[in-house]
Amino acid sequence: MIFFLFACIDFYPERTDSASVESIVANACDPIVYIPTGNLSEEKVLADPHDDIIGAEPTPFHVHLGWPSRDPSRNVALLWRTDTDTLASQVQIGPTDTFPDGAEIVDGYSFLFGGGEVGRGLVRMHEVRICGTMVPDTAYTYRVGTAGAWSEQYDFRTPKEPGSFSNYRIGLAGDSRGAYATWGQILNAMDQESVDFIIFSGDMVELGANQNEWDAWFDASGDVLARIPFVSAHGNHEFLAQNYFAQFAFPGNEEWFAFDYGDFLGIALNDTVRDTNQVNTEQVNFLRQ
Repeated sequence: MIFFLFACIDFYPERTDSASVESIVANACDPIVYIPTGNLSEEKVLADPHDDIIGAEPTPFHVHLGWPSRDPSRNVALLWRTDTDTLASQVQIGPTDTFPDGAEIVDGYSFLFGGGEVGRGLVRMHEVRICGTMVPDTAYTYRVGTAGAWSEQYDFRTPKEPGSFSNYRIGLAGDSRGAYATWGQILNAMDQESVDFIIFSGDMVELGANQNEWDAWFDASGDVLARIPFVSAHGNHEFLAQNYFAQFAFPGNEEWFAFDYGDFLGIALNDTVRDTNQVNTEQVNFLRQ
């Protein structure tokens, strides 16, 4: 099965550079986290590596899963928020049947973003990517944060190897902007239906640079996204904002990418681009490869 996912477009902001198609097609999992900017042409800046420093409010919140590569059976990302001073970025994770005895602690990264809104300061985001070492078809338990400031525990299951199965249940939603209570109801209904993962068609918020809206979106999500993987297309209401790229982990350049789940090939495209060449050439080449 092949599924294409993209949202509508309202404008074409300028862009002067283009990303490497080859690097995007590879969709490799990189354990190193760079500060996302929302501009593919900008030079990568390394995020802050784990440090034992904790701030006044280090308890993690808005914990959620991500897929940092094309193969979700062996790779996973864990993301969360804390106060701005906390640099501790660790995940304790292991098979559910042996947790915590069989768990390992994996160091990650954090970074600050935002701050452009009146009366709103910077936001601290944490991300840990586990690349290539997850075991397919395995139940895992994890918690994020660090010693003395761990989150509660969450469970999820990695899928079997890509191409090895054809039965799955997918939750499909989109366009939650301005209706976050309804989004929460839909997400809870998906949870009750025991979906394997969730696909979102874009336009999560009204304005991608408005962190208050993102807070409302994640608040309404509860802990569902900490247990069920979530993948989305970039919508025009996300406006290529740093807030969008900072708070999720998707394969490749996170604007156009592919993922394999059983016999399902998901392809996310972005038509809210900086230059029409990104649609007419770069994404065409990506699809061909």
